[in-house]
Amino acid sequence: MSSSSLPFSGNQLVEAIVPAVREDFLAFSRLLIIESASGPRMFEDAMLEYERLGIDPFQREFFEDVAPSLRALQIGDVPPHRRFWLERTKKGSKDNDLAVCLLWLMSFPIRPILCQVVAADQQQAGIIKRRAEHILFYNEWLKEYVTIRINKIQSMNGLGTTVIEATDKASAHGETPALLVLNELVHVTKWDVMEAHYNNASGVPRGVMIISTNAGYRGTKAEAWKKHAVQQPERWRVHLWQKPAPWIDNEDVADAKQINLPSEFARLFKGHWPSGKGDILTEDTVEGIFHEDLEWMRGDEEDWMFVAGLDLGRSKDHCGIVALGVNKEKMRIRVAYLRDLEPTLPNSQGLKQIDLEEVRREIVGVFQRFSPVWFGYDPAEGAWHFEQGLRTYGIRMSQMTFTGNSLRAMAEAFMKSIPYLESPESEILRRDIGKFTWKRTPPDKVRINSLQDEHGHADVGTALLVCMPKAIELMGVTLSVVDKFFHPVEEVAEEAVEDARKDDAFLDELLSENDDSDFSSFIK
Repeated sequence: MSSSSLPFSGNQLVEAIVPAVREDFLAFSRLLIIESASGPRMFEDAMLEYERLGIDPFQREFFEDVAPSLRALQIGDVPPHRRFWLERTKKGSKDNDLAVCLLWLMSFPIRPILCQVVAADQQQAGIIKRRAEHILFYNEWLKEYVTIRINKIQSMNGLGTTVIEATDKASAHGETPALLVLNELVHVTKWDVMEAHYNNASGVPRGVMIISTNAGYRGTKAEAWKKHAVQQPERWRVHLWQKPAPWIDNEDVADAKQINLPSEFARLFKGHWPSGKGDILTEDTVEGIFHEDLEWMRGDEEDWMFVAGLDLGRSKDHCGIVALGVNKEKMRIRVAYLRDLEPTLPNSQGLKQIDLEEVRREIVGVFQRFSPVWFGYDPAEGAWHFEQGLRTYGIRMSQMTFTGNSLRAMAEAFMKSIPYLESPESEILRRDIGKFTWKRTPPDKVRINSLQDEHGHADVGTALLVCMPKAIELMGVTLSVVDKFFHPVEEVAEEAVEDARKDDAFLDELLSENDDSDFSSFIK
């Protein structure tokens, strides 16, 4: 769209409103031409269109709330509010509205102002820059006041600079921005850098910080940051939009619902924070498992038997250990204990691996505390070698080979456990269960997979699956899988494992990476 097709020329606009918008952010935002769903139009008209339809004025409310703080930054005064949480659904105009804020500050600074926009990666960081470029395209008069170069938005008078960068850039450490925008928080993986930016902003007594994001997942740092903001209403101004953006066509929303997992659709288009990306359990079902009033078990509780499971990662994944308490009289299965161990020991190539000595200590501790009647483990990653060293402590463990019927048994046992399963609140386990999804192989093979995220696979969740069939057996609940799937280690020869690998491509893929591994050096 050319400037000649607008209702007035750029020069007329400059002469009419620039004297007013220099000191009035709200006037500036209302009079901008934006690329709306119905084409280029004045921002005020676009907002009014939806408000007349009865839609909450979420954009206007954010602008009106942040305007006094932006004005304070402009003139060097103390902002009335210094912390904002801006959370909207997908395509909810977060980046466009933040670009409007930055363009006003950069167009009319009367003192030196440094602003920063930080996101998970360079592509995410560049979204606000692209929105600012679109606004300049439709408002050419702004080019007299502001320019955009590579990763910066700069004032033509030289007083204002906005730096746009990713969390993989360390150049911002030590900076003291007047306005810090932490964007797309749920995509962040390098939290140490994001935390450094946050701390920088904390050292600016007259600075403002805006955290902008879609909804994310329970049990993540992003959720912890949100809780911190919501629980401090006197300090944080929280703006949530938890519906599909009003300019997204209903048919497009319906299409998104069809192609996305239910949890992902709810996150992106309804603003829900699900426990994970999986599709096995509804969020209400996951919520019913966890109880804040439950405590982790001691191991000496009356009428409780215990089983345990181990999922031994080595380098790519964590190591998960879970103990379950089973009370047949009360018909309850309770998560008694869990541990998530990260790779911490670097090998000769610098790749961090699981500290097997620490794993050994944890397993010994579980036996001393709970005296489990059964302790199962996934034999992948060479864990059968590891188990042999534990026999010196009088510890007997059983292999739960990840093949045919055992995979079906774990899936069925987990689903049958839901009415009886309870756990103290655990972000780790909640996150892992939330990642569970089905994998079906015709004609009748089924297993539970876990979707990978920045926290890896569901290692604690897999340890839970390993011991769940035995827990269900102790409860007296029958599984439809009739073949024996509990294999005491002394009954499983390496020849049997090789046979299992021939029958299960997934298991063979897991073990083929570790055929040359020698765990014996880690065992004392």
